[in-house]
Amino acid sequence: MIISGEAWTLIEDEVIDTGYGTVILTVQDGRLIQLEKTEKFRLDAVSISKKKEKRTLSNKQIHENLRKKLNCYLKDIKFGQISINIKDYKVAQIEKLEKHRFEDLQGLYGDGI
Repeated sequence: MIISGEAWTLIEDEVIDTGYGTVILTVQDGRLIQLEKTEKFRLDAVSISKKKEKRTLSNKQIHENLRKKLNCYLKDIKFGQISINIKDYKVAQIEKLEKHRFEDLQGLYGDGI
């Protein structure tokens, strides 16, 4: 799957800027078509101060690591979603939901399943 540089920048920036939440990438017909973001904000003093801190790992290194991981998940998917779960400004989990369409299967009355 070919993803433009602008799309990669948007994905990486959204993941890096999220403290707690989920970034979901949607794929249709082997093309990345959508990014959804759900972010949670913790209102305790520690979480608020972390939001203001600068990251210790360089942004370039974070971008490269994230891009490599996501490429592994995106390379063979035709329909589905990649969900990136973020906790405490770190990627905690990546989930892959892949959907397969079966056009030649029919139900009892000739309709799809």
